[in-house]
Amino acid sequence: MQKQYIVITIAFIGIILLLYLFIPKQKAYSRNIFAMGAFADIKIISDKPAYEINSILNECIKEMYRIEKKFSRFDKNSVISMLNNRSNKSHEIPLDDESIGLINTSLQINKLSDGFFDPTIAPAIEIWKNALKNNKIPDTLKLTEMKKNLGADKISIDFSAKTISFQNDMIKLDLNAIITGYAVDRVITILKDRGIRNALLNAGGDIYCLGNGPKGYGWQVGIQIPFVNGSIGKKIYLKNKAVTTSGGYENFYTLGTKKYSHIINPKNLLLDENINYSVTVIADNCTFADAFATAMVLINPTHIPEMIKRAKLDTVIIIDSQQDIHSFSKISDR
Repeated sequence: MQKQYIVITIAFIGIILLLYLFIPKQKAYSRNIFAMGAFADIKIISDKPAYEINSILNECIKEMYRIEKKFSRFDKNSVISMLNNRSNKSHEIPLDDESIGLINTSLQINKLSDGFFDPTIAPAIEIWKNALKNNKIPDTLKLTEMKKNLGADKISIDFSAKTISFQNDMIKLDLNAIITGYAVDRVITILKDRGIRNALLNAGGDIYCLGNGPKGYGWQVGIQIPFVNGSIGKKIYLKNKAVTTSGGYENFYTLGTKKYSHIINPKNLLLDENINYSVTVIADNCTFADAFATAMVLINPTHIPEMIKRAKLDTVIIIDSQQDIHSFSKISDR
């Protein structure tokens, strides 16, 4: 009887060893590229063979470059440049489904953000850029007059005819505040379609956390303390969520003794002098996280809870210059 027990035990151990040897093991893969004006890093944890993962990573990278080329305002051959450089913009302009969809998303975000996200801000960006080159600020009267001709309400989309038109030729689009987030969402869709269930994509701070992460309780994301390089004010763990942080403390212009945020307020077309905090937005998709992180930098914090509800966001976290943390919803900490 004892021998029989020993034989069964050895057989059981043998089976366990065989399973260990032949069951595919989870491995970590990563790829780093420069796209959308920043470094992007894709991390994948999978038991798929290396050649298949490399093929998937190549497909993801190709998609990011495709979106950048198609929608960047700085690419002279992009859809956005074609629209911005066109004359007689009041005439209907045919567009493909993806372009109409992304522009329509920007219009929806404009409404949900009370106009603090505006895809027609490009002319103001150009005026500020030229003025700052000459160490000046733009003429406020000129900005006021420009404001009358800008605004998302001056864009019309005919979905059945697949066309877009503008009320005047001054309208120029800038979707750079959402195309990185959109590219992240597209890459995550590819990963899911290819059977990847555990991945992290960080495109210049626009992040999506897919799956449970390397330790099973989510991917760790650190939120930096403004003005303190390399310091983390809060750690969060996310599963199947997007997160983006925005603020004027890193990307800014200096004019004399004053510092101006790089974010133009669509309400008055001015750069803010007082953005000394960060806003982190957690949402179901990176397009919304990207856009609302930009918009919420400009709004009164008392309006954030209502905007979270209206836009169906998850969480907004503010870290101010005093390193105080203000969270507007629950989030899992460790």
